[in-house]
Amino acid sequence: MPNEGFLADEDVRRLTGFARASGQESWLKTAGIPFKRRGPVVLVLWTHVEQWIEGKPLRVSTGPNFSAINSRVSKAPQTGSSR
Repeated sequence: MPNEGFLADEDVRRLTGFARASGQESWLKTAGIPFKRRGPVVLVLWTHVEQWIEGKPLRVSTGPNFSAINSRVSKAPQTGSSR
């Protein structure tokens, strides 16, 4: 397993059976394997593929929702005197 954590482009092709990113994306969505697209490259973590092969539920971190935090901050009432 590579140290960087991502499948190499050739590994993604072998896993999905597709050379083009659009086919790879479609296959990964159908298989339920999380991925990210960076330009013409489809990024897939080795850990997600291992979990999928082992039949384990995939753990996907969604991280904090900064847009929700920013939304609340911008809607918060202004305090202080600005008269």
